[in-house]
Amino acid sequence: MKAKKTAVLLALLIGLSAVFGACTPLNIEESAVGDADGETTDETGPPKLVMATDASFAPYEYLNEQDIVGIDIDIARKIAEKTGYLLEIRQMGFDEIVPAVQNGTADIGMAALTASETWLASVSFTIPYVVGKQAVIVPSESDISSPADLTGKKLGVVENTAGETYCVEQFGEAPISRFATGAEAVQALISGGVDAVVTDRAPAVELDLENTGVELLDTLYRTDSYAIAVNKNNSSLLKLINSAIAELEASGEIQTIVSQYIKAE
Repeated sequence: MKAKKTAVLLALLIGLSAVFGACTPLNIEESAVGDADGETTDETGPPKLVMATDASFAPYEYLNEQDIVGIDIDIARKIAEKTGYLLEIRQMGFDEIVPAVQNGTADIGMAALTASETWLASVSFTIPYVVGKQAVIVPSESDISSPADLTGKKLGVVENTAGETYCVEQFGEAPISRFATGAEAVQALISGGVDAVVTDRAPAVELDLENTGVELLDTLYRTDSYAIAVNKNNSSLLKLINSAIAELEASGEIQTIVSQYIKAE
C-alpha cells in the first residue's frame, strides 16, 4: 500500500513539474545591451560587439542594397576579429549614435566621428584610426573658388559633424543651415538655399559625382581625425580597441581598406 502511495505521489510531482515548466518562458534571447563591463554577451558563442552607425556617409558607411558597407564597417570587422567579438551593426540617426554608446544600447559608435569637446563629456574615444578631410561643394557657376571665399556665404552642413563644428567656430551660427544628411544639404545647394556645403571629402566626392550642377573645390577646408566612441565606464574595451587599431595600422590593413574605397589623391 505504501509503495502504491509513493508511486502516485511521484506521478503527481512529475505532472506538476511539467505544468509549471511549460508556464515558465525560457530566456534564451541574445542580450541587446552590454554586460557588467559594457560588452554585449551571447552564451552560445563569442560575445557580441554592438556598433551604432548611420549608413548615410559614403564611403565610410552606406547601404549596398540591404547591407551596410564601407570603410568603418570593414575596420570594425577587423577590430572585432582581433578582439574576439562578433560584430553586430545597428543603423540609427547620426545624432543618436553617441547617446546609444553612453546609455549602453551600443558598445561602440563609428560614423566618421571626431572626438569633439562636446562628445568627450559623454563618451570616451579611441586613438584615431583614419584622417578625414573637410571639403567644400559649390554650384558650378559659383564665385566661391576657395575656402577663403566662404565668409559672408550661407553654408550647409550635416548636423553634429566636424564640418558643422568648424563652420560655427569660424563663421558663427547665423550663416549655418543644418541638414540630416549630405544629400539633403546638396539638394539645398542646388535649389539655392545655401551657397556652399562643407562636409568630409570622401562623401563629398560621392555627392559631386551623383549630382549635376555642383563641383568640389580642390582646396581642402580642414583636416581632422576619426575615432571610435566607447562608453566611459568601459576602459577595458577601450584598451582592447586601441591595441587592435595600433596593430591594424602597423600591418597596413587600415590603409588597405581605405584604398579600396578612396583613390589616392
